[in-house]
Amino acid sequence: MFGPKSSDAPPHELISGREFRVLQVLANLAAHLNLPYQPLPPVARR
Repeated sequence: MFGPKSSDAPPHELISGREFRVLQVLANLAAHLNLPYQPLPPVARR
């Protein structure tokens, strides 16, 4: 489910690669907009 495991896998095993990529994109977008980045925004904001 999580793809190939590597010996130096990141500690956040609970997050899949796709979700982590989305978080990276959101972080990059927040930095581009010069906004304070919140790793886990409220789920209500949909």
